[in-house]
Amino acid sequence: MLRVLKSELLTEEKLKDIMEISVLEEALNSLRETPYASVAEAHDLDEALRIAFSVYAERIRKIAKFSPKELKNYVLAFIREDMLRDIMSVIAASILKSPIEPKSLVTYVLEDSPLRLIEQDPESLKNPQRLTEILSSDTWLRPYLEKVLEVVQKGKDIKALNFLSSSFVIDIYSDIMRTTKLNINEINEAKKVLCPKLYITSLSAVLEASISNISPKTLREVSPRSDICKAWTKVVSIYEREQEFEALTNSLKRELRDIAIEGETFNIILINARLNALKKVKKESLASYTGYPFSIKLLTGALTLLRLEYDTLKVILSAIDLGLKPEEYEERIIASYS
Repeated sequence: MLRVLKSELLTEEKLKDIMEISVLEEALNSLRETPYASVAEAHDLDEALRIAFSVYAERIRKIAKFSPKELKNYVLAFIREDMLRDIMSVIAASILKSPIEPKSLVTYVLEDSPLRLIEQDPESLKNPQRLTEILSSDTWLRPYLEKVLEVVQKGKDIKALNFLSSSFVIDIYSDIMRTTKLNINEINEAKKVLCPKLYITSLSAVLEASISNISPKTLREVSPRSDICKAWTKVVSIYEREQEFEALTNSLKRELRDIAIEGETFNIILINARLNALKKVKKESLASYTGYPFSIKLLTGALTLLRLEYDTLKVILSAIDLGLKPEEYEERIIASYS
């Protein structure tokens, strides 16, 4: 089944053809003969992105259905990280007293979306503690929401909430890798695909903290419970030594030799680092298909290729809607199909 899904991925030629389209409606129509055919029925970009996510999530769930029982939560993590980001957006908006409409967020389209729990008590959007209590009725969310409540109730820097989403992404994958019965060789093979992703997540958080003058202590307070790749741990340790942006980037460049730290601004460094990491991830994901039989690396590779396709499609459709030409955004997605 994983090999069938790989054969259904959008080709480089198809992605380039879509990029050449300048009208969003035409771009959506061009997807009719692909797994994203239902996106063609969207009336605007927001609806298109919600439908695209639902297609992506359905494909992930299909993999979960046929995966070994002990790996189902690992597969579902590729959807749950999006759920966590949307939940953190709702909670942060509640704390800042500028609640957002849950239905506007992409993960609301899923029938089992935790965001739908809010419908039991819409007024909870005005009360962060009540909101987290309602969301906690979804069992898998409880450990994460307990961390949110800890930040809110103990009066810690509210800016810490901005970094919990990144911390939770590392948690959700690391927890499963740590608790699933896999031998060390299987884990190490899966980490070749997974770790570059978690390093970029950690790097993004630390560079943003440096620009915003957030203390290393704040990042330590929201550290993941488990960090299978030691990504957050290593990057935050560097930040504790060097908080000034230029010195920090120089230290990161010396110590993170597998990730390109190039550029003078936050955005340029992140783009370069992300492209470099994506190339490694794509290479390892494709390499996972050369092995046989089923392995955790093959599973991780298949899931990651689906994620890269979905992320690439989001960027292309958003850029077309903004009226951007391919050369203005191609570097953001080139690693996904190089």
